[in-house]
Amino acid sequence: MKKILIELNEDQKEIMEQIRALDCEIEDITISHFNADPTVISFLIAVTPTVVIQLGEIIKAIVNNPSKGKVKIEGVEIEGFSYEETIELLNIVAKKNKETNGENS
Repeated sequence: MKKILIELNEDQKEIMEQIRALDCEIEDITISHFNADPTVISFLIAVTPTVVIQLGEIIKAIVNNPSKGKVKIEGVEIEGFSYEETIELLNIVAKKNKETNGENS
């Protein structure tokens, strides 16, 4: 199953709450910091059709203001995409996940 990694700076409480409110399993949460750098909190989330729109809104907030954090799919950072392009990308990933799991459309 393809997953999306969202890395947030620790001060992004509103986005963190949006992620925690998603109707899905959050695969992994890690907290890391180096020297005097801010703490980074990472969320690894399986992309499913039920969370695409919600993830799109979260990603839109991050992409529109990169200082909030980073978004990666398969190790590739998502940047420079419009909201519509982001939703299209998430839908493709969700569809592939659904096919991989043997679910019917």
